[in-house]
Amino acid sequence: MTATIIQGETTFESAQATFRDGDLWAPLAEVTAALGWERKPEGICREDICIPVPEGREAALLGADGREFNLSEFARLIEQPVAASEEFGAAYFGAPSWQWQHPLAGGMAPDFELPDFEGRIHRLSDYRGSKVFLLCWASWCSCRLCLPIWKELRDELHDQGFEVIAVACESKGPEAALPWIEAAQPSYPALLDTEHLVPELYNTKNVPAAFWIDEEGRVVRANDPIYAERRNFQTGVNVRNEGYLNALRDWAARGPESEFVRGVPGLESVTEQTWENVSALAHFRLGLWLHEQGHEEAATAEFKRAHALEPGNWNYKRQAWNLDSIEEYGYENVLQAIRDPAAPEFYRQVDIVNQW
Repeated sequence: MTATIIQGETTFESAQATFRDGDLWAPLAEVTAALGWERKPEGICREDICIPVPEGREAALLGADGREFNLSEFARLIEQPVAASEEFGAAYFGAPSWQWQHPLAGGMAPDFELPDFEGRIHRLSDYRGSKVFLLCWASWCSCRLCLPIWKELRDELHDQGFEVIAVACESKGPEAALPWIEAAQPSYPALLDTEHLVPELYNTKNVPAAFWIDEEGRVVRANDPIYAERRNFQTGVNVRNEGYLNALRDWAARGPESEFVRGVPGLESVTEQTWENVSALAHFRLGLWLHEQGHEEAATAEFKRAHALEPGNWNYKRQAWNLDSIEEYGYENVLQAIRDPAAPEFYRQVDIVNQW
C-alpha cells in the first residue's frame, strides 16, 4: 500500500508502509531519510536528541530484523499523539512530549514562519526589536471586519516601534481570506495559516486571539478575544473599542511601565496543555487532510473526534463547520451552538476587552 505520513509540517508518501494490528510500520531507511530519526547504539536519534530503546521493546519498535520502524510504537514511547485512517492509508503524528507539554515556556513567544498573500515568507523573529500585536483571525469570524482599524492603529503607532501581524487561520485557503485583506489594504504583514500552526503554538481556543509581544520576544499580554469594533445591537451603530485601542497606545508609549502588561495578563489561559488537547489536534489535522483529499465523511468523523476530545476548542468547531455543514454537528447555526446550555465558554473574560 501507499501511506501518507504527516509529522508536523513534513509529509511523505511511503510505498512500503503498512498497518499491522493498528500500528503503522515503514522501512527504517525511509523513516531516516524523511524524518531524520535513525538507529544508533545509544537509541533512536535525531540531531542532538536520542531516545533510548527500553529493554524488551526493541522488536516491537524495529521489527525482527531491525530494518523496520514502528512509527506508532515510537509515538507511544515519546508521548506523541497520533490520528490514523487505515481506510485511506494516512496518519498524522503530532508534537513529541518535550514540545507540547510546555507551551509558551518562560513567557517567550514561539517563533513561526508563514507566507503572506503574495507568497513571501515572514518569521515572527524578523520583527524582533518592535512591539508586536499578533492577531489570529478568520474569514468565518466577524473579527475580519476589524482589519482596517488595526491598519489605522499600526500606521498611527509605527514610528513608536509598533507592528501588527495578522494571521488568517483559514483552512479553506487564500481565496476565503483574500477579499478581507484586499478590503483592508493592510500596511502590516498579513499572513496565511491554513494548518492552524499559530493556534497550535500559542494554544488558543478561538478567534480573535491577540498577543502582545515585546521587543525581546516576550509575551507581555496573552489571548485577548478582542474586537476593535462591534455593533451595538440595540442602536445598530458600530462602536469602536476605544478602551482597548488606548491600552495599546499606552503600551506603545510606555512599554513595560504600562499598567496593561503587568503580570502578563492572560498567559495562564494558554500555558496549560493536556494529552486530550494534543490528541484533538492530531484528529483535527487528519480531518483537514482527508477534507483536502475529498473524503468528506471521514473528515467529518475526525473533526467530531477532535471536538469530543477538546470540547472547549472553538477553533476546531468553527473551522469544521465552515468546511462542512453545521447541521452535521446537530446545530442550525453558530449562535445556536454558542447558546447551547452544555456549550463551553465562547470567549474568556478579561479586563479591558469590553470597555467600549
